Amino acid sequence: DAGFVKNKHAGHEYEGCQMARSALPEFGYSREDIEAICGMIMATKIPQSPSNLVEKIICDADLDYLGRQDFYPIGQTLYQELNAYQLIKGEEAWNRLQVNFLAAHHFHTRTNAFLREPVKQEHLALLKKLVASYEH
Repeated sequence: DAGFVKNKHAGHEYEGCQMARSALPEFGYSREDIEAICGMIMATKIPQSPSNLVEKIICDADLDYLGRQDFYPIGQTLYQELNAYQLIKGEEAWNRLQVNFLAAHHFHTRTNAFLREPVKQEHLALLKKLVASYEH
């Protein structure tokens, strides 16, 4: 997420890779190590696309909150961020986005599928009820 410092909401993963490629050689990282790090960074770009176990672990860590009890407080800060960037128009749009995102998301590791998926499904069910109430 270091790419956010360049005020890049969209494309912050790419910016983070550019920063890693620029800075990490000074710390003795090999080209191969840097490309592995960039693979992990780019795998977290939504929709996530991990290609190996380390990337799967990073992807699950990145969105681990989806299946935790602090989902709503973290979601509120994300809502505030998107609102500040004018990327979302109101709470109703945010809740609809959350339903679509949670419904499409899947964890990549067996651990998160076991530990986090059930709680994520609870959050999704509650959000679906809330969104359904907008129809009435």
